[in-house]
Formats: sequence, C-alpha cells, structure tokens
Amino acid sequence: YNGVDAYQKLSEFIDKYENENQKIKQLPGEERYAKVEQIGEQTVVVIIDAFMRRVHTSVPQSGDLLIMDATSNLDRSDTKLFNILCPSAIGGLPVGKLIVTREDEKTITHALKMYQKMLPQDAFYGRGPLLGPSLGLTDDSEPERKSLRRVWPNMVVLLCHFHVLQAHWQWLFASANKIEKVDKPILLQMMRRLLYSQTSEIFQEVLSEITENPTYQKYPNYVTHMQDNILPRKDEWSLMFRIESELPTNNVNCSNYCEVSFRITKDLKFGRNRAYNLVELVEIECDDSSYYT
Repeated sequence: YNGVDAYQKLSEFIDKYENENQKIKQLPGEERYAKVEQIGEQTVVVIIDAFMRRVHTSVPQSGDLLIMDATSNLDRSDTKLFNILCPSAIGGLPVGKLIVTREDEKTITHALKMYQKMLPQDAFYGRGPLLGPSLGLTDDSEPERKSLRRVWPNMVVLLCHFHVLQAHWQWLFASANKIEKVDKPILLQMMRRLLYSQTSEIFQEVLSEITENPTYQKYPNYVTHMQDNILPRKDEWSLMFRIESELPTNNVNCSNYCEVSFRITKDLKFGRNRAYNLVELVEIECDDSSYYT
C-alpha cells in the first residue's frame, strides 16, 4: 500500500487519466488535467479536470475569491486532500484539488506551483494563473496562508469567520488560561461584536467598550492575548475591513463551502471508509467532478 510500487501504479493511473482527457480535448503548453510529482520523500498530486477548467473560464467569482481547506483521514497513510473552490449562485464550485502526503509549507507551495503551471491561460475568469484571484480565504493554517502568498503575492488572504470564533472559544475554554465559566460567553460575545462591526467607527466604539469592561480587565492574560494575537491581525478577520476596502468576497466570509465539499467526499465518494492506499484515493477523486456536474 506504500513505497515504490505504489508510486509506480499511481504514475500509471495519472498517465492513463491524462491521456483519456487529452483525447477529448488537447491542452496546450504545460496545461494538464492531472499530474503527480515527488518532492523529497513526499508525493504531490494535482487535479484540474474539464469541469474545473470550465468554472475557471465561465464563472466570474473564480477571479474574486479562492476558498481553500484540507481534510485528512482518507487513507491509511493519512494523506491530505485540499479542495480549492470559488463561490457561485448555486454554492461552492471546484477549481482544483491538491493531494499531498504532508501538510507543511514546502509541500503545499510545491503543489500550488504545480497547480499554477497546469491552469489555462484565462484561469480565474481571465486574470490568468500568474496574477491569480483577488482574495484567498482559509482557516488559520500558517503553512496554507504562507504558501498562497508565495505563489500569488498580490492576493489578499483572509481568515474564515467560523474558524476565528472557534479558535477564540477554544482559547477561552483551555484550562491553562483560567477563565471562569461564567465569563467565557461574555468574552466570546465581545469578540463576536468586534468581528461583525461593519464600520471603523463601530469597531472603535465596541473596542472601547470591551477594554473598559470589568470582565475584560479581570484577566490580564486575555488582555495580552487580544493585544498580541488578535487585534494586530484585524485586517485578516474583521468584517469592517472587508466592507470598507470593498473586497469582492461575494458575501462569503466562511470556508463552509469547503466543509460541505468534504462531507460530499467522505459520505458520497468514500462511503465513510478509508481508501486502501494513495492510488485508490486518487482514483476515487479523479471522478470528473461528477457530483457537481
């Protein structure tokens, strides 16, 4: 299920899949439907099937916002699957898939550069693979965010609102931080009000109320956490910044389209079973986006 033989079988399958699609529509230059490479001991697979290529060229939102998230536990080797989607009038639509055996910055960056080379020249609704989409939306995964900025330096990378509040809630509940049970909802509600403030004026008013609140002042460690880790990154998570900067988010502020796509993957494609190996995982994922079609 692993090793040289498995990689050889994977390469053979990718070549077969690529040749079958090239017979239907020949792609120019370095454009590909699927490709596998190794970087050190890690394996990287990128898939951009015919449906995804149509989304790139036909759906305007593909040039506005790239939503990216990963799931794992799909095979015995715990391979990571990154779904890359854009919003649309009917929900999230796929614009690419990355399958990597390790979720670190070096491997993800390599996968994204492969993805970039394989894209059509009018990808991201005419913006092209080099410029990329205007915005990226992820959870607070440093390897993902750094990799996106490396490949598309002009991209504004935003944080998913759900994951921001989830991380805040987890910090409040961590026993090491010693926040009293009765105060946890109060502090979370303060953060929610701050996050969803729609103008700079409202944001500053809410911030002033928070800093003067006795519950906030009661916990010096929470004050430090806010000042050091939360407020300096407000441009990444605040709704105020997105509205005032007129960012083309299409009213999408969470990566829930990716979460839905993973439910489709695990429930409908895998039947809540693990693939035997990476070869089977890729075979299942090379389905020409049949569900979305």
